[in-house]
Formats: sequence, C-alpha cells, structure tokens
Amino acid sequence: MRLRTYSSLMFICARWTIFFRGSSVKRSNYIKIAVLLLCSLFMGCVYYNTFWYAKEYYKQAERARKKAETKRRLLSRTTYFPSPSFQPSPTQIPSYPPDSGFKSTTTEPAPSDAQALYEKSIKKASKVLAIYPESDYVDDALFLIGMCYFRMGQYDKAIRKFDELYTNFPKSPFLTEARFYRGWANMMLGNFGASAFEFQEVLDDKEFGEDAAFMLAEVAYAQKDYQTAEEYYLKFIEKYPNSKRSFEAYLKLGDIYFNTDRFAEAETTLEKITDKAPANVYFEAQLLLGRTKIELSKFEEALKILQTLLERTTERADRAEIELVIGELYFRWGKLDEAENIWKGITEKYPKSEASSIAYLRLGELYQKKNWDLKKAADMYAKSVTESPRSQSARVAMLRSQSLLELERVRTGEIDTTNREKLIDNYFRMGEIYLFDLNAPDSALAIYQYILKNYPESPMACKALYGIAWINQYSYKDIQRADSLYAAILDTCSGTDWAPKSAEYFKMRGTALDSTRVRTVAYYFIKAEEFLLTYQWPDSALKYYSKVTTEYPTSRYTPKALLAIALILKKYKGMVDSANVIYNYVAKNYEGTDYAKEAGFQLGNIPSPPERLAGRVPIEPPRYEPKVPAETTTTVKSAPETTSTTPSLPYAPPPKERAELVYPEQEYSSALEGKILKLKILINSFGEVQDAQLLGSSGNPVIDQAAIQAAKKTKFDPLSIDITKYNTWFLYEIRITRPAREY
Repeated sequence: MRLRTYSSLMFICARWTIFFRGSSVKRSNYIKIAVLLLCSLFMGCVYYNTFWYAKEYYKQAERARKKAETKRRLLSRTTYFPSPSFQPSPTQIPSYPPDSGFKSTTTEPAPSDAQALYEKSIKKASKVLAIYPESDYVDDALFLIGMCYFRMGQYDKAIRKFDELYTNFPKSPFLTEARFYRGWANMMLGNFGASAFEFQEVLDDKEFGEDAAFMLAEVAYAQKDYQTAEEYYLKFIEKYPNSKRSFEAYLKLGDIYFNTDRFAEAETTLEKITDKAPANVYFEAQLLLGRTKIELSKFEEALKILQTLLERTTERADRAEIELVIGELYFRWGKLDEAENIWKGITEKYPKSEASSIAYLRLGELYQKKNWDLKKAADMYAKSVTESPRSQSARVAMLRSQSLLELERVRTGEIDTTNREKLIDNYFRMGEIYLFDLNAPDSALAIYQYILKNYPESPMACKALYGIAWINQYSYKDIQRADSLYAAILDTCSGTDWAPKSAEYFKMRGTALDSTRVRTVAYYFIKAEEFLLTYQWPDSALKYYSKVTTEYPTSRYTPKALLAIALILKKYKGMVDSANVIYNYVAKNYEGTDYAKEAGFQLGNIPSPPERLAGRVPIEPPRYEPKVPAETTTTVKSAPETTSTTPSLPYAPPPKERAELVYPEQEYSSALEGKILKLKILINSFGEVQDAQLLGSSGNPVIDQAAIQAAKKTKFDPLSIDITKYNTWFLYEIRITRPAREY
C-alpha cells in the first residue's frame, strides 16, 4: 500500500515537471503551485527513496543467495537423476521463499557477494531509523534489517530487531512473519523452547501456519525428542497431505523409526516417498531405505535399491557414501570377501577422503572378525588415521589402535594364576576392550560366559551376567533374551549393585518389570521410589517400602526404606510421633552409618544432615493418587497433570563443582539480577550432567542458553546420589548474578 502511494506521488511530481517545461501560459503561477507541492512531498520522497534502495539491495542479495543455493544443490544430492535420461535444469530445483513457499529448516551463511549486499541494505535501512524516525517506514526498515541479519546467519541480532518491531509497532503488518523468523532464528541458536513457542503462535496463520507446523516438528527432531517429533510430523501430514514438505516429513519419520529400531515402520514410511519428491529428499530416502532393509535382513532388496541409486548418481561424495553402505550390506550378509573388495575399492577411488578413512576403519574391523588378524587390523586403523586425520572415523581408528596394544599387553602380560581375583579382573578388562573399544561383542560374550561358568561363586559372576544381558540388549537387540537375563539378576543377585541397574532396565522398558514374575527386594524398592519421587503417590509408595522392611529385613535397602516410610508419615500423613519411632529405631540399629546420622538429624540430635543423604527426597504436596495398586498390576499410569509447570522431581544434591553462569556481555542491561531459573538435569553414574532443560524461561533466550550451558558443566559427587537414581532427572536451580563490570 505504502509503495503504491508513494510511487503515485512521485509520478505526479514527474508529470508536473514535464508540464512546466512545456507550458508558457501563467508559468509563474504553475511554478508556485509546483514548488509548494514538491516541498510537501520532498520529505516523503527522500525517506522513501532511502528505503527503496534498502529494499533493492535486499532483493539483489536474495537473488545472489538463491543462485548459490541452486548451484550447491546441483553439486550435492540433486545430482541423483530419477532416470538415466533425465537432466535437471535450474528451474526444476526446489526453490525457497518467497517464490514457492518451500522453506528450508537449515540455513547456511550467504555467499560473500550476497553478504555485501545485505550489509548495504542494513546501512540504508538504518539511515531511515536514524534520520527519519517518525516516517511510516520505520517498521519496514526494522523488519528488513532483521531479515538481513537472519540471512547472514547473525541470529541473535535478527532476534533483537524482531523484538524491537514487536515492542514499538504492535500493529505492524510484519509481525506474523517476524514471529516466524524469530522462531527459526531461536532454533538455529539452540533456544528450542523459545522457538517452539513462536511457531505455536503462528500455527493458525493462513500464510505461515503450514511452515510453522513443520518447524514445530523440526524443533523436536533437532533435540532428538523423537516421540514429540513423530507426533508433529504425523499431524503435519494429516493436515497438509498435499504440501511440498510432506515428502520431507516422511523422510524425517523414516529416520526417527530407523533410529529407534522400528525398522518395519521405517520401511513402510520411506516407501511412500516417490521420485516426485525433491531430488535431494528422494536420494536420502532411497539411501535410508537401503539401510533399513539391511537391518531387516532383506539383503537382496537392499542391494537392488543401492545399486540403482549408484547407477543414477554422479557426485563423487555421494557415490562413495552409497558404496560404503553396500560394503556394510555384504558384511552383514556374511559375504566378507565382497565387503572387503568394496571397501578396498573405495580406498583406491577416493583417496585422502573421509570415505576412504571409513573404509580403512571397516577393513580393520573385518580383519578382526574374519581371521582375527590383529596386526593387519592395526595396519588398517593406522591408514584410517592418515587418510583423514580430523574425521570422526580417524579418532575411532586411533582408539582402536590403542585398544589393540592394550589387549596385547593384557593377553601376554604375566599374571599370577593363583590370584583368582586378579585373574578375573584381567578377564573383565579383556571383555571391556572387546566390547567397547573393538566393537567385538561376540568375543566379549565368550569371556563373560567363561567367567560365569568357571567362577560361579565369585562376587563378579553377577557382573558377568549383567555384561551378557547388556550385550543381548544393545549389541544383539534380543530384547526377550535380555528380559530373562535381567530378571535372573534380580532373582539371584538381589544383594549386589547389579540388581538396581537391572531394575532400571525394566523401568526403562515400561511395563516389563511388572510383567516379569521376579519379585525381589530391588523390585519393591524401585517401585516404591517411582511412586514417591516420580508420581508423588505416598500411599502406593508406603505399601512397597513396607514390603522391603518386612519381607527383607536384612537387605541393604531396608534402612533406606525405613527412612522413606518415616518421611511419608511425617510430611504427608502428619504422624510425627510414629515417624520419630522409626527414626529412633534407625539411629539405634544402624549406628555409625549415614542412615543413623540422617535419623539423628530428623530427631534434632545432629545439627546438619549427612552430605550423602541431604536433600535426597523432595518435600512437596502430594498429587492426586489413585487406589493403591495390587501387586499383580501390570501397568502404572502417571498421575493427571497439575497446573504446576514444575515437574515433581527430586532436587539435585549440592554440586561438587558448580559451573557459574557466564553472563553474556551483550545482555548487561537486562534487568534479571537475582532471578532464579529452574532446570531439570540428567545426572549419570559419574556425576556428570548428560542433559539439561529449562523449566521456565528468564524472558531472555541468550541468558537461558547460558544457564543451560552452566548446568551442563556442573559436576556432582556420585556418592551423594542414590545408586537407583543414576541416569534420572533432578531439579536444579541457577541464580542469575550479573558480575561486576571491569572498566
């Protein structure tokens, strides 16, 4: 509207000028009128002229960027031709907005020529803001600057400009588009919570709703939250079945199913992607379909797909990738000679490449499996490192070489065979090298079975049994066999550290723990902890804790269960006297232990709780709890959602090494001093934070990200965490403190 209006005014200016030049009648009067008119329009013409140049530079930059993208696609996945006679032209390459509405979820920095034009556009648009702050084009200029920064990959600056637009121009016609790109920019910065919020707000928009629905799935996919991503992709396909992005959604679904071992679903989904899909999407789908059929042992079908793909692909890097998968196919098929020939061919055709490095790595693994030629395997690993020293395959090969040296040292070293404990430790070290370093689960399994057979009375027999179960679970993916082995650990090794780990396996499997017939002390204790700490169901927890104390009075779980019972009675039931009776019992019968110290603290006899038990159980109001489940219950459903946004998780123990929030310099003016951010953190058995997620934003995505990074760098003492709580979520708080500024 504004463009048409000012174009019309400029046209009038031009027509008046022509008229003045050609007329001699009362020219002085005409000149007076023209001068007045031109003066009134001068300011509008000037600042429009400035903004017009800003838009022109942006358009030129966009053309340069799209030209580079087209060229990049022609040289990449789009070199796959649906048929031998087909030759793509630039018009057949999928285009990006604003011409087609097909928006890529990944962005690459614009080429240098486009970058320079974006910079010019920013300078012109900034001039509108600085010199003509009252003009009608200020919101246009803000949005244009934000888009320039977005295209240049400067996402934090783009977000700032979009924020300014929202704050100062709440009725601007660019708000919806700015919100969409603000969500995209947050996604590129890893601010996934803020990103998802923005896309949710745009879902109902006619122009951007379709893209926002797809981007919501992309946000979850980027975080490897496959369950949520799957849900969003399926909703997208259902709502927009004819979308240009439906094929891409099917590809992402296939990848999710593949990564979660749902290979039959992956196969069905990927087969829906026809050659009508964008060429790069079709290439990826066919390659993943081939890999999926390998996992399903459909080797002949996989080979046909991969060979067809290879025949119709011209790009060297893509051909090398296909050939690597074909080599893997033969290896999994048991045709080791064919696999060896394929990988050798890759090293000859694509020297000094990452593909060649991977091929040498796979050859090393093959020589381990084929005839246990460790010397030849070591040679292959060494070549893998030299082919592409900075690649991931080179790093793996380096570790394999070191592991082979360690294995040889362990195998040939002098060991006192009369010292049974050291002998078993040596066997375990060999098994770990085979399993974790050399990717040889068969060899590791043989060692663990040897230990179990020859040293059944050793305390390490349970560890060997756990190793066998682990191999069946992760290496062989034989879940039924793994279930029976973990159940056997719960039954025969209930007093060892391997019982809680086995219980954690069943907890991860959902109803599998309840479906087993094994009812050990570890089972009851884990279920009680789950009811109390996860669901906040104290009555259900009380029943299972009581089983631990009455049926297994000598178990190492008993003092923990007694303390938990006392806590439930005191905090949830208000039965303080009954709780104190239990605390007195623990203090007397477990004297000298941390459990006795905890009981003494609760009784007021000790000024502070022992560090190991401090803060282990959160004191929060109970949620709604269903009736106490019977012992034969096979499923446990979570409680209804509450209005609270903070999940009922235990608080993390005091950190051993607290990483401070690094306050971003550019956020120094943010008024967030003293604000507390709540996060949930996943702590492993080494006390390291594996993952951290915000439970509420500070309102500033830059500081939110800094808090997440601080949480991930924090370390805890593993002894301060109950062993049954390893690899589970805890609540953690970070106070935002702005450091003193140095001048």
